[in-house]
Amino acid sequence: MGCLLALKDDDPDITLENAELAHKVSGGEDGYPDGFSGITRAQSNDDPALTDAHVVGGTAWFFSRDENVQAFDWLFVDEAGQVGLANMAAMGRAARNIVLVGDPRQLPQVIQGAHPNPANLSCLDWMLGEHATVPDDRGIFLPTSRRMHPDVCGFISEQVYEGRLTSHPDTAHQCVTGTALPEAGAFWVPVPHEENAQIAQEEVAAIGETVIELLGGSWTEKDGSTRPMREADIIVVAPYNAQVNALRDALPLGVRVGTVDKFQGQEAPVCLVSMTASSAEETSRGMEFLFSLNRINVAVSRAKGLALVFGAPRLREAKCDTVEQMQLVNTLCALGKYFWKRRQHLKRNTARWTTVSAELITEMSLQHEYLRPAGKRTSSRLGRGNPSEGAGILKK
Repeated sequence: MGCLLALKDDDPDITLENAELAHKVSGGEDGYPDGFSGITRAQSNDDPALTDAHVVGGTAWFFSRDENVQAFDWLFVDEAGQVGLANMAAMGRAARNIVLVGDPRQLPQVIQGAHPNPANLSCLDWMLGEHATVPDDRGIFLPTSRRMHPDVCGFISEQVYEGRLTSHPDTAHQCVTGTALPEAGAFWVPVPHEENAQIAQEEVAAIGETVIELLGGSWTEKDGSTRPMREADIIVVAPYNAQVNALRDALPLGVRVGTVDKFQGQEAPVCLVSMTASSAEETSRGMEFLFSLNRINVAVSRAKGLALVFGAPRLREAKCDTVEQMQLVNTLCALGKYFWKRRQHLKRNTARWTTVSAELITEMSLQHEYLRPAGKRTSSRLGRGNPSEGAGILKK
């Protein structure tokens, strides 16, 4: 369908009328709208349409067939970060030129079993080597996000994309207003709890309070239009199915809840992330799973305007045995640092915000006493806030 949209632009070589597009589908529900035309959908690998078409879409199984060896000029591999080297070697025979399209900093390929290096890598990871983003001599890095508000993108860019990712100027309009929450950005929200591994009812309660607060506010799109917040505007992400089920039971039906695997490729004005485990030692699948940079990246970057990461304070105090583990924990710690730096910036540049010291910021009580408007501050402290991480802003 993307090819058809591209053909709407004037092209001297090919038009919508003489384009021949074919897609190998498995049959039944193929994802196309009812009555859709313009693409021949073939249910058999032997369908002549797959041989005659100018552009063919299919899976690795189709392009690995012997009859397709060198049958195409170009092979574009989508989501190459999830395509293994073996599959790439098999289907790479089909074309004289190969273009890998994808993001190796999102969820990796699913591997069943243990494979020696480099067979355990995706084709994109193998090509990039030690680089987090594609070097100029190996490909093209698309540096502009058209989804994330600059304050969300800033965190993601520094922690994941070597500072190379920026937001399109229009995304600066995206924000949540009319609530006691920040209007936009990525924030760490401490929720004290102990001895939780796969279910944290404290975080369920805190997220439930936050959803209620959000539904009383408004959302502004990148074009400047404003409307009331809706349940469908909120995504809630948790690492474990048990916590997902607990959140689903507690939240309105229209709020989307799931693991990060479910939401890759999706977006919403607001994303709420539940870390669930009380400490790194209590994680059921290990620190590398819970603190995975790829998973944090996918979760937070779903947000068009506001991302809140709920977690026990002890997670950011995890004992690390390797440099790699230190890097993982540092991502959570950076949420606090980024929040603090942005607040200082706003204090200097606008009179619309009031800076509040860390002594007055609660560590997310279940009574929803975090980020209260100025004049309604509380001095209660439920955690061990670090002044270098806790300075915040509250709207006048």
